[in-house]
Amino acid sequence: MRRALPWLVIGGVVLALVLIEAFRARPYDSRLRAERSGVEPFDAEVFYRLLPAWLGAPVEPVDRPPFERLADTTLTGTLYLFLTDSFEPDEAESDRLLAFARRGNTVLAVAQDFGGPFSFALSGEDSTAVDGLDTAYADLFGFGDLAATDMLYLPSVARGRAYAFPTAIAAAPLVGIDSSTTSLVATNELGEPVAVVVRVGAGRVILSSAPLAFTNAALAGEGDAAAWVGGVLGAAPAPERVLWDGFYKPLRSRAGSRLGVATRVPGLRWALALALLGAFLLVAFRGRRWQRAIPVVAPPPNAQREFARVLGRLHFEDGDTQWLARRKALAFEDALRTRLGIADADLSDGSARRAAARAGVDEADALALFARLRTLRADPSPEPARLLRADRDVQDFLARADLGAARSGAARAGRGR
Repeated sequence: MRRALPWLVIGGVVLALVLIEAFRARPYDSRLRAERSGVEPFDAEVFYRLLPAWLGAPVEPVDRPPFERLADTTLTGTLYLFLTDSFEPDEAESDRLLAFARRGNTVLAVAQDFGGPFSFALSGEDSTAVDGLDTAYADLFGFGDLAATDMLYLPSVARGRAYAFPTAIAAAPLVGIDSSTTSLVATNELGEPVAVVVRVGAGRVILSSAPLAFTNAALAGEGDAAAWVGGVLGAAPAPERVLWDGFYKPLRSRAGSRLGVATRVPGLRWALALALLGAFLLVAFRGRRWQRAIPVVAPPPNAQREFARVLGRLHFEDGDTQWLARRKALAFEDALRTRLGIADADLSDGSARRAAARAGVDEADALALFARLRTLRADPSPEPARLLRADRDVQDFLARADLGAARSGAARAGRGR
């Protein structure tokens, strides 16, 4: 229990941080999310729900990249709508978007920043803008401030009328405009363009640098946001269908990995750091197998030997000496097979001579021992004294046999050197 206490403490702290983060009161999310099913202030659920009524066409969500969706070159009468924080498609995707517009379709891109080949293609050849058709600056003063108000204008609809918004819009002016192909749609309080229409072939590209005007905070509050957004949408011809982009979204582009959510939330970030610290401590201090003293275990007693001893004592006390003599003869023959390597060992004179030669003992002594054992085995009732003497003689013979075998091995090893 004492060893597990540090890990229990770390686990409890991690759990406490997760619970605090899960149940704490959250302030409103000031990030531009632009999700079609989000309820945060800067999501676009209100705009998405009103879009079919404004344009008079069904809306199809598209979560794939535009490059894949626009592989169908038969699309006509379609408006492809992008609402995000930064719109910078690569060259291949820009080519497909422009080809889509040239066939008489409309691309509506609403973002705080534009760039890449798409922006360069829409700016004039004589434009001095470094980044093509782009925003001049990122005016983030008051960004996400729900208590602030802002004004935008629609000179193409109602010249001089100011459209009030219940939140700060932070719309940066568009620069790099080609006046020969571009028409003004909306401006900010300084008269700088924040929404334009660029004619491309038989279609058009509508750009706006005021994505916050299309969010829940603007459309659900008091003011003229709905009228202004409707004026911007009025710059597009009536479409037969609307494609709502779900790929170029701020949260998707910033996620980076599955740990993106945990690293952005302070409480979860601390919980993740503590969990990683606990894993490091476990590997550093408990990575190796825990060492412990191995107890000395006594070898188990030879139960077979004890059984033979008890059995022999019972026969001895019962006076069955003939059984003991036969058992002694069998044990001696088994020793000859295992210790001297005589496979067909018995108590004959031939076995005695081979045993004497292999054991290095006098042949006469071996013949006399084998003869006494044969006599003892044949006696129906040998005396206990003869049994004890025979046992001593057998043990002495086997001891000399072991000694002779050891000397022979040493001599062979010496000759081998």
